[in-house]
Amino acid sequence: MAFQKAVKGTILVGGGALATVLGLSQFAHYRRKQMNLAYVKAADCISEPVNREPPSREAQLLTLQNTSEFDILVIGGGATGSGCALDAVTRGQHNDARMNLAIALTAARYGAATANYMEVVSLLKKTDPQTGKVRVSGARCKDVLTGQEFDVRAKCVINATGPFTDSVRKMDDKDAAAICQPSAGVHIVMPGYYSPESMGLLDPATSDGRVIFFLPWQKMTIAGTTDTPTDVTHHPIPSEEDINFILNEV
Repeated sequence: MAFQKAVKGTILVGGGALATVLGLSQFAHYRRKQMNLAYVKAADCISEPVNREPPSREAQLLTLQNTSEFDILVIGGGATGSGCALDAVTRGQHNDARMNLAIALTAARYGAATANYMEVVSLLKKTDPQTGKVRVSGARCKDVLTGQEFDVRAKCVINATGPFTDSVRKMDDKDAAAICQPSAGVHIVMPGYYSPESMGLLDPATSDGRVIFFLPWQKMTIAGTTDTPTDVTHHPIPSEEDINFILNEV
């Protein structure tokens, strides 16, 4: 089922994210164990296939009574049930920088050639002898630490540059229309005594209609987020306006 497939995919990523928080040196060791553990816990929250009728109130109350701990508890007028935020399976412990590094290091251990501080200067192309079409066959790279340039060729080239997607696409076709709308999300980190270790707060109705959260994060408290259009930069800096917005909301 689509929902169950989505759950499996989400949990696999979430399990890896949780493992990276525990430490890079432990990523390879904990990788499979953490993913399985996360999947089992999430699967426990799914008691009904998505194509059935919603459970009765009695069944929902039974779920509330039998579940030892939820990620989020919403108390308010008109509430009709409870939910499990599957994209928050790591309980606010996601460390994207550490996770990206762990993935790269793990790939290197399995034979991938990886390098940081590298820039793509241009794309290499060649004509396919079978179809006669010109296709991308590699990239001209520059080591920004030494200034050295060299070519890297491949059968398949994947553009995984995130917010820099359009700049790479234009190397292939200078007339390519932009498909990426960069935005900036700001979080602030505060002392850990502002939140319990296993409970967070979600406000779905801020002063401007956005959602804001207040979560425990690595012995600290993290609050956010904003979502504003921005220019693509290697060194994003949070604005005072965004910081003050979060402080005022929390």
